[in-house]
Order: sequence, then C-alpha cells, then structure tokens
Amino acid sequence: MIRWAMRPVNEEGKFSIASDVKDGKVRVVVTALDKNDEFLNFLQMSGAGSGPELENIDIQFRQEAPGRYVAEYPADKAGSYLMAINTGQENAAPLLTGITVPYSSEFRERESNEALLETLASFKPKGGEKGAKIEGGLAPGMIDRMVQSVDTFRRTLAKAISSEDFWPIFLLIAAGIFLIDVFIRRVTVHFYWMAPALAYAYNRVRGRQQDTAPDERLARLRNRKAVVSGQIDERRAAARFEPQPDGFSEPKDYEQVIQDASAGAAAPDQPRPQAPTQASGPQSEQDTYTERLLAAKKKAKKD
Repeated sequence: MIRWAMRPVNEEGKFSIASDVKDGKVRVVVTALDKNDEFLNFLQMSGAGSGPELENIDIQFRQEAPGRYVAEYPADKAGSYLMAINTGQENAAPLLTGITVPYSSEFRERESNEALLETLASFKPKGGEKGAKIEGGLAPGMIDRMVQSVDTFRRTLAKAISSEDFWPIFLLIAAGIFLIDVFIRRVTVHFYWMAPALAYAYNRVRGRQQDTAPDERLARLRNRKAVVSGQIDERRAAARFEPQPDGFSEPKDYEQVIQDASAGAAAPDQPRPQAPTQASGPQSEQDTYTERLLAAKKKAKKD
C-alpha cells in the first residue's frame, strides 16, 4: 500500500529506485523504462532532499548506462534523508524516496545470544564430548580466569578433518612416470664407468697414485698383428711363380679354347672333351701361370 501510494500518477515511464550508504555517502540509482520496457535515455533528471537537521540537499544525476542514472551526496550525519527526484518528463510527478543512516557500530547495544551459545555447547561431536559455557562477567581480570578454567587444547576434542583435492599430486606422479618411461626407452645407460671412478676416488682419498701399467689388450693386439703379418709374408713367398719354356703357343691355344667353348655352347648334348691329365706331382710346381689362367677361364665359361 505504501509503495502504491508513493507511485506518481500520469507517468510516462517505469522507474525503480535503489539507494545505499557507503563510505559516508548516499548513492541513489534510478532505472528508467518506458511502457514498452525500453530504456529511457538522455533525461534531464535532478532532485532535491532534506537531511536529519532539515537542511536542503541538491542532488545531481548523471547517466552511466542505458536507462540508468546515478547521484551521490555526502551523508556524514546519522538520521533520515528524504529525496524528491524530478524525472525530466512533462506532467510527471516527482519520485519520492528516503534512506536512513544508522549510528556507528560502537553506539549499538549488543547482547549475547545465550540460546545460541547453549545450543552450540550441547552438541556432542563424534569421538569427543559436549562443550561447556563459561559463566562470568567481563570485568577486568575475569577474562583471564575464565580462559584458564577450561583447557582449550584438551585431547578429548574431536579431531579436525579437512578434504583436499588429490588430482594435482596424481598429475605430478603421472608426469614423473612418463618422463622416466621416455628416458628408459630413448637413453642407453650403463654402469661400466662406476668401477674406475670408485677406484680413482679411493686412490685419491688414500693419496695413492694410480698404476699406469700397459694395457694387456693393446699388447695382445700388437702380437696378433705381428703373427698376421708373418702369415701374409709366407703366403706371398709361396705364391711366387717361375715361367718355364714349353712348346705352348699362347695365341693359338687361346683361339682354340674359344672355339671349343663356342662349339660346346652350340651343341650342349655332345660330350665335352676331357681335359688332358696333368703330370703327377704338385700342381703348384708343374702348371705355369698361363696354364692356370686358361684353366680358370675354361671353368668360368663352363659354369
């Protein structure tokens, strides 16, 4: 009924007023809408008011957003402030509103909520015991006595339980396992160097000089190299040849060999002529270099 009675008549818009007290100032916000719920902009809105001591207050509005007008004025005194706001429309009644600035907090009368304290003290936590309300006044020296009368760190109190997200720790563990897996797959790690390193550190601590004996592997390599070199020289000496004159005509025999090979390729069914038997004795001593060459060529063509 009060809001309906304070609503102006013959208005062309819809206005809503909100007021607040903060940091010693009254802030008034007016939202202006038309009959179609569209914002009313560029209104020449102004206002006037009276303070607790009936002093006049000039109120200046400014538009801060579409359809929103804001005004501020100081309110350093406790009491009621009444305001009349002119919407800036023709034939429109002013908007009437008011706000009360309370006294400071230190002037308020504060009483203990005895019922709430007793209710909280009667609760028995799981694994603990009921609380107790400390009786006594707030006279000087009484507070310390009341605090000492109850052991606030007694072991009969319920244990505090708190919950914490586990996913950051799980993510850190998974990242560490992933890096270790990649390292094992991509990097070859051996510990052959540990024995020499420990021996060097032990000798360094004891002040001993490390023996510089020749490496046995190098000596064996040199001996093996000398043996292989001797074997190669022996083979070269055994492979020497001495040409012996005989009635062998190399060009004629070479052509004969080619003709025989061509005849053998043209008539594969005919039996191949048997190679002449060599004289008894070692082959390396009787055969000359030319004969061995021809024999190799014949064997290659037959294959």
